[in-house]
Amino acid sequence: MNVHAGGRLPCGTRLAALVEQVADNLAPANPEHQASCSHCQETLDELEELWGRVRELAREQVTAPYRIVQAVMHGIRTQSLLRPLPIPFEEVVPQLVRHALLQQARGSTRIADSVLARIVALTLHEFPAVEPAAGTSEGVRGRFFGGTTSGIEISVSERGVVVELRVTVEYGLHLQSLVEVLRRKIVERITQLTGLVTVEVNVLVEDVRRPLV
Repeated sequence: MNVHAGGRLPCGTRLAALVEQVADNLAPANPEHQASCSHCQETLDELEELWGRVRELAREQVTAPYRIVQAVMHGIRTQSLLRPLPIPFEEVVPQLVRHALLQQARGSTRIADSVLARIVALTLHEFPAVEPAAGTSEGVRGRFFGGTTSGIEISVSERGVVVELRVTVEYGLHLQSLVEVLRRKIVERITQLTGLVTVEVNVLVEDVRRPLV
């Protein structure tokens, strides 16, 4: 399998998109193309095999601090050396740490960072005076229920969830007060809907706009 510069297959499909599809069991973004594309099919077969190894190593029900994640990654690398695959290991492993892990009496729950980004984006829609900053790069997964997560970055660690926002705010409002209310609401929504602890909500106000008529 050939991966061109920029992480794309010869057909133009992003390798990262196929990794996400396999890792999170998502529907293909372009089913018609994928069904007829030999490059996509070959890559998906390889990803299914490699991600199957990741799932096997992740079945142990433990809270995964950084040192455990490193140990799991080492184990996957060892197995990959025994039976090498053409997909670069570094393209796949980051998916392993893009989930928050909740331990419960009857099993564990993993919450993808894309879910947290969607929660933040929907919370942002409760504030008509605030919108993602124009020109921000595509956010986590790049979409949510027909909208976008542009301007939203999520990271999950042992400490908890960290949210990074880049926004434009309506002119004439007291920025510090508005941002503090927005921050509290995001923390509240994440806690209510996931049970995760939000340790930081960092907001960068990049611009102001005229009030909407």
